Amino acid sequence: MSQKVQITERMHSVNGVMEPQRVLIPTVDMLGDKIRQVPVGQMGDLGEIRAELAREHGADITCPVTTQRHLKVIAVIAHSAVTMGDPQAIPFWRVVDPNKPNADRLAGGRGFVVAQQTKERRAIQA
Repeated sequence: MSQKVQITERMHSVNGVMEPQRVLIPTVDMLGDKIRQVPVGQMGDLGEIRAELAREHGADITCPVTTQRHLKVIAVIAHSAVTMGDPQAIPFWRVVDPNKPNADRLAGGRGFVVAQQTKERRAIQA
């Protein structure tokens, strides 16, 4: 799928000095593709995914706010897909720490995230 890369420039403070920063505005597909790369039964780090996306697209950072918004969209779609038995759902639970408040704000909540993580761990142990 073609993904239009959007990079904006903003000013941010570095030791009290305002400097320009190139910010990647990711698409839902960009984020979903990276989440799919996290191996089954393992935890990925959203911060590392953002850093990797920024490097790949020549930006300094990936927008954290947009990333969180897209994660919510992915979670809604994936939760619905899992509920309907679709094995192709984006495994967003691999980048969500169930002990953080954000887990409660995603589709299915903390319980769904824990259940999916447990299911994957058991599957790779079998």
